[in-house]
Amino acid sequence: MQIIPYTNFKSASILNKTHLKVDGKVFYQGFEIKEADTDSFTVISEEYAKDEQCVYFTGILIKEADVATFHYSEKVHRYKDKNHTFQQGEVVKK
Repeated sequence: MQIIPYTNFKSASILNKTHLKVDGKVFYQGFEIKEADTDSFTVISEEYAKDEQCVYFTGILIKEADVATFHYSEKVHRYKDKNHTFQQGEVVKK
């Protein structure tokens, strides 16, 4: 865990156990997700999140993920998009 620097604590928004928005920045377990767009950022689970441009696993950009179709599939109990199946942020099936 990292200490999160902030100038306005009232701007803090706890999204879940692992994600936080504060001062126009997004953090995963205390580490800033520099690529994240704070306005469109949404949490999918404790490990996965996305914004209008990207999908993230533990705060790390998943380059192969299609943000528009990325979702959790109850059928296969994994995260999927139109092209891939993901496990632990990695492509496991195309």
